Amino acid sequence: MGTLVDSAHTIGLDGLVANAIFFQVESLNIYAFGQMCRSADLTPEQLLDQYAGFIADEKTRVSLGRVLRYIENHSNWQNSLPAPYRLKSLDVPELTSAQASLELLAQVKPCPNPAIPLLEPPVLYLGRLKKRLEAIAAGNIGGTSPIRSQWEQEMEDVLRTLLRRVS
Repeated sequence: MGTLVDSAHTIGLDGLVANAIFFQVESLNIYAFGQMCRSADLTPEQLLDQYAGFIADEKTRVSLGRVLRYIENHSNWQNSLPAPYRLKSLDVPELTSAQASLELLAQVKPCPNPAIPLLEPPVLYLGRLKKRLEAIAAGNIGGTSPIRSQWEQEMEDVLRTLLRRVS
C-alpha cells in the first residue's frame, strides 16, 4: 500500500480513491490506506499498532498488534502472490503458529470506547480475527475468501434475489 501511495505522489496525484465494497471485512485496510495517504512515512507495524489501539483496551493493544502482524504475514493476498514477489514478513518471532496467535488473542480485551468510529464493534472484529486464525491453522490461506462473514452472505442473498427478479 505504501508503494502505491508513494508512486501516486511521485507522479503528482494529490488524491486516491479506495474500493470499499467489503468495508466491514476490510476496515483495517481502509484505515491503513487513508493513513498512508496522509503520512506516507508510516510503517505497516505502526499502522497495525495504531489500529490495535482502537480495537483492544490499553493493557492488551500491544498483544493485538502482534496478532495482527501474524495474520498479515499469512494473508490471502500475500500467499496468493508468487513467492519471489511477496512482501517481507513483519517481525513477530514470538508467534510461530496460528495456535500461539489464538492463545494471545484470547487474552485481548475489547476497547470499551474506541477513539474513532468503527465499522463494527471491537468484540465482533476480535471474533472475526479468531475465525481467521482458525482458518490459517486449518491451512485455509491463499484463496479468495476462506471466511465468509454474515454480512457477505446476506449481501450475496440480496444480489441473488435481485438477479432473479431482473431475469
